[in-house]
Amino acid sequence: MSATELKNIILRFTDIYPAEMPEKICAETGFPKERPAVIDMTDICGTDMYCDEAAEEKIRERLAPYGHRGIHFIDSGNYHYMSRIFTSMIDEPYELVFFDHHTDMKPPMFEGLLSCGDWAEEVLQEDQNLKRLIMIGPPESAISELSEDLKRDERLVCISEAMISKDPIEEIYTKINGRLASSGGNPLPRYISVDKDILSEKYVLTNWDQGSVSMDRLLSIIDTVCKGHGIIGADICGGLPNPSPEKYHIAETLGIRSDLDIMKCILKYMKN
Repeated sequence: MSATELKNIILRFTDIYPAEMPEKICAETGFPKERPAVIDMTDICGTDMYCDEAAEEKIRERLAPYGHRGIHFIDSGNYHYMSRIFTSMIDEPYELVFFDHHTDMKPPMFEGLLSCGDWAEEVLQEDQNLKRLIMIGPPESAISELSEDLKRDERLVCISEAMISKDPIEEIYTKINGRLASSGGNPLPRYISVDKDILSEKYVLTNWDQGSVSMDRLLSIIDTVCKGHGIIGADICGGLPNPSPEKYHIAETLGIRSDLDIMKCILKYMKN
């Protein structure tokens, strides 16, 4: 497999994705020609919400043949830290755009463990290739709770839930793209990460508290951040693991539909 080849991946930490998910992706998108790879992670201990060193080593071994290019379905929001693992594979200057109802920049409860609650801060602090991190979707109250060091970091751009829900797309575009990182006069490539808990429960059910954003609005803003930039990879997480019997059908239906809608939107901007 070429290092630059696009490869869609489904990571199976839980049973959140139905068995027919690869076929649904192929039927709906027609891209790529071969079915997405399903990588079973269920046998790896130490992965739920926190990822210990031994688990991370095993995960990286299994991902080694695939790289960061393509769409990565990374299970529920408990595994959003996988974005840190994928972006660490990028070997060029880039920008990270992540959509989330949470900042994922909370002080870690356990030092030395990668977690779904602080992975974004770790990327900002440790990834030398990252030139800007554009965080889209948390409530203003959550953004105000960021540390003073983070607030002063000029590489961090925060777009609140209120802004994306109400402000004109043109204003959001200006806030995101008005101060482009320098790359020889060209816009930097971007990696896109979407946690579906940014959406209201009309569009998806997740195991985290959710935002109020509509699917149409989310897709419009994804278009806004992708246009004019090379998209070098993306991941999608969020859903409802182990739903109750009364929620099972609606959780699965909304989960598949939202995954496919977001995937198709991003794939328009990915090229081999």
